[in-house]
Amino acid sequence: MEKKKPVKKAPKKTTKPVAKKTTEKKITTKTTKTKKKKKRAFTLIELLAVIIILGILMIIAIPAVTSYISDSRKNAYVDTAKEIVAGTRNIVNEGKLGMYDTGVTYYIPYDYVQMENGKAKSPYGDFTQAYVGVVYNGQGYKYYWISNDDTGQGVNSIVLADELDTDDIKSDLKDDDIETAVQTTGIGQRTKIKIYNVNRSTWDEFDAENNVGEEGGSVDFSANAICRRATELHTTTCGQSWQYGCKGDPAYSTTVTYGTLWDGSSKDTIKPGDAFDCKVRKDGDYTERFYYIGEEGDRVSLIYYANIEKNGSTIVSPSQKNYAYNSTANNNNDGNYKGPKTAVNVMPTIEQWDNLPLIGERTLLNERGGDFVWYDDDYRTKYNISNPYDYGDKVARLLTFQEVQSFVGEGSLDSMGYLNGYSFLFENVGKYTSGMNTGTQGYWVDTPTYSSKSGTWAVFYYRDFSKMASYSGTLVGVRPVIMIPKSKIVK
Repeated sequence: MEKKKPVKKAPKKTTKPVAKKTTEKKITTKTTKTKKKKKRAFTLIELLAVIIILGILMIIAIPAVTSYISDSRKNAYVDTAKEIVAGTRNIVNEGKLGMYDTGVTYYIPYDYVQMENGKAKSPYGDFTQAYVGVVYNGQGYKYYWISNDDTGQGVNSIVLADELDTDDIKSDLKDDDIETAVQTTGIGQRTKIKIYNVNRSTWDEFDAENNVGEEGGSVDFSANAICRRATELHTTTCGQSWQYGCKGDPAYSTTVTYGTLWDGSSKDTIKPGDAFDCKVRKDGDYTERFYYIGEEGDRVSLIYYANIEKNGSTIVSPSQKNYAYNSTANNNNDGNYKGPKTAVNVMPTIEQWDNLPLIGERTLLNERGGDFVWYDDDYRTKYNISNPYDYGDKVARLLTFQEVQSFVGEGSLDSMGYLNGYSFLFENVGKYTSGMNTGTQGYWVDTPTYSSKSGTWAVFYYRDFSKMASYSGTLVGVRPVIMIPKSKIVK
């Protein structure tokens, strides 16, 4: 039997990775090209659009962010101020400084108050001038704030602490503005100022010159003024040449100039005779001339430049008007000691001069400062003046003997020429100004005489005080004196 040859097994084939076909490579290449096309750069128009959109967003966002930061700082400023006020309140309540005078405005520097985190600072920088104002009314205290810091941020008017608001914060302030305001501004009717000196542990005292109401707040003297300093004076031709006519005036030439202007030496300097233009009606303007004669408490007194008629109108060229001081003064049961009854009726009312405050009640004094007159027959019976005298609905009163004497000085009261040098008292008075030789020769003074219950005083064209009897028929006029708050006059 024939042997079979062994069959050789075919070698095992090793499986090798099959290379990708060319067609697949081409596909891959196409895909890559497609991706590259999708990553192309922005066009110029697209870039411009993006920039514009970003700009709009910045225009909207930046002011909002800036405003938020500013508001946050202002709120922090107010919070800091109120924290200092709270610390001051604790000091006052402890009675450490003895602040019990109802006629004083107290100012306590911010650095007298010890804060938990040390010395108080403004959110903008360090405080340079900052005070808590304190006033006492006999029962409790009110607190105010005024301040400045080294960046010029602060509150430059006296503001009631409870009403302090971010709107009160101003910029570009100076230390002198705050210091001057503190040293001159009394609150309410308080005429004395005390500023606590931390270094010496004592009070420095000042006199109040400008007043704000009890509510505090900003005081804009120019905007709220009733009277402003005049820039020009009234002048007229002299009507007399005799000794106690116009020649008795040191300023005599051929004309008479009434009153004086501020000499510019100090904004707060004011003297009798300084001319002011006042707004006596709310819907009017600063056209009525007045002259400063003095102050009473928190009010300034100014006299009108002419006599007035019964209807409150001005007598520029006075006719022969005899407004009696008291029409029944010669009756034993009714005399001038009861006040200027008839003359007061001529004074302007709140309806006629509606921009002025009411006069109210006043005490009448004779020329010796007393409150009585002698009966004019036996000189033994005293008649008490009806005090206080009520001016009712009047916004002006008569000039007082004491007011004139305060700036003229002592002298022979009835002497001719006693009022030389005070021409503002004689504007539009007959027999003084040219063309007024037959007319009103003076005006009543709100002062009954010491020696007679029927007698009164008047400013007379001979430049003196004259003792007058109101029923005598002598030609005298009525001249208004207004009294306005110091805060309503621009010095």
